[in-house]
Amino acid sequence: THIDMGLLKNIMGELSAMGVTFNLDDYGTGYSNISLISQYPFSTIKVDLSLTWSYFKGENTILPHIVKMIREMGKNVTVEGVETENMAKELKQMNVNDLQGYYFAKPLPPEAFLSYLKTSS
Repeated sequence: THIDMGLLKNIMGELSAMGVTFNLDDYGTGYSNISLISQYPFSTIKVDLSLTWSYFKGENTILPHIVKMIREMGKNVTVEGVETENMAKELKQMNVNDLQGYYFAKPLPPEAFLSYLKTSS
């Protein structure tokens, strides 16, 4: 599938000017790259769980640098794959805006999610 990136950029720019916000999911995989997040009006970049897990397994040291780069671009960072209290604490120390993962809750059907929200507030 061919995507007209110029057209996409123009449409996103117009919608952004109207107050629409965009989030990029799964940063670090597929087509997501530094050029994409610097040229397009994404407000939040969600880092793929594969980067989270490999960092906490000691397989790479890139995650803190990715978080820092995204934050310095003025964007919010969400990190996927948070499974332990230690991971949550360390990611908060990295200045991650939002954490997502089984440490907080497993995926829920809509009714269970609404019930979860009522009991967790």
